[in-house]
Amino acid sequence: MDQFQPYIERKVIHYCTKWNVPRLGFQFNECANDIQAQVFEILCQKDFRALRNFKERDNEYRFMSYLSVICHNATAHYMKKYLKHLADVETDDLRQLSTEMADDTRGQLFEYVVHQLRSTKKKLPKNFERDLNLYLLYVWGDFSKEMIVEMPAFRGQITPKMVDLAVYRLRGLL
Repeated sequence: MDQFQPYIERKVIHYCTKWNVPRLGFQFNECANDIQAQVFEILCQKDFRALRNFKERDNEYRFMSYLSVICHNATAHYMKKYLKHLADVETDDLRQLSTEMADDTRGQLFEYVVHQLRSTKKKLPKNFERDLNLYLLYVWGDFSKEMIVEMPAFRGQITPKMVDLAVYRLRGLL
C-alpha cells in the first residue's frame, strides 16, 4: 500500500481540482486528506474486499486504473456530501458568510449554484431568472427588500413580499 499512496494522493487532488468548488480552496488540504483516508478505508473494509475483488493481479496498469476509479468515486461521494451541506446552510447564515467572502469567490460560488440549478432542473419555474436575480441581490448582495423594490429594474413591478417569495422558492430548489 505504501507504494501506491503517492498515486492515490495525486489522483484525489486531481479529482478535487476538477470539482472546482469555490469554497474548497479554504479547506483544500483537509478535504484531500479526508478523501484519501476514505479511499484507504474503502480498500481495507470488510477484510480487504475491494482488493480481493480485483481480478487481474499481474497487471499493475489496470490496478492503477482500478485505484483511480475508487479515488474518483470517493471524491464524488465526499463532494456531494459537502455540497449538500452548503445547500443546507440557512439563508441568514449565507448572507453573513457571503459578506465575509471575497467578491470573486462570492461570484464564483453564485455562478456554480446557478449552473447547478439550470442543469439539474428539466423544467424551471416561470419566473426563475427574476427569482434568481432577487436571490442574488437579497442573499448575496446584502440588499434589503426595500432597496431591491426601489431599484429601477424592479420599481413598480415587485413588492417586498414578492422578494420573500422569490427567496423562498429558490431555497426550495436548492
